[in-house]
Amino acid sequence: MNDISFRAWHNEREWMYEVTSINFKTRSLTIEYDEMSERVPMKDVTLLPFTGLHDTKGQRIYVRDIVECEYEPWDTPTIDQVHMNGGRILYGNCIAAHVFNSHEFVHVVGNALEHPERLNKNKDDEVETCQQTVHTDRGGSS
Repeated sequence: MNDISFRAWHNEREWMYEVTSINFKTRSLTIEYDEMSERVPMKDVTLLPFTGLHDTKGQRIYVRDIVECEYEPWDTPTIDQVHMNGGRILYGNCIAAHVFNSHEFVHVVGNALEHPERLNKNKDDEVETCQQTVHTDRGGSS
């Protein structure tokens, strides 16, 4: 069975919360913090789904997380955001699972809502990562 879970970014408070329940009928959800629960309207938050992927240390990767990838510890890391487009989970412009599976070190370093300054928008790195991943997946060497 797939693990379906969410985090919620409260738009006004600018804080990330764990989601413990969602009620689509009342269009509200329950968020948890400091061992307390609170029901909030869906319109007040941005829901961030769990991607089903984990980083090297086993930490869950959610949509809008900022992830750092390295082939080897001495390589320059690629840093980008995980997002969804057309039902696909992407890391930059690449399929996230392909990129993460082809890298030795994958670490969640934050999320784009709490730490937008951590995003590296160097598109050359993104293209290079996709090309290396495709090349590796086809049995080539990098």
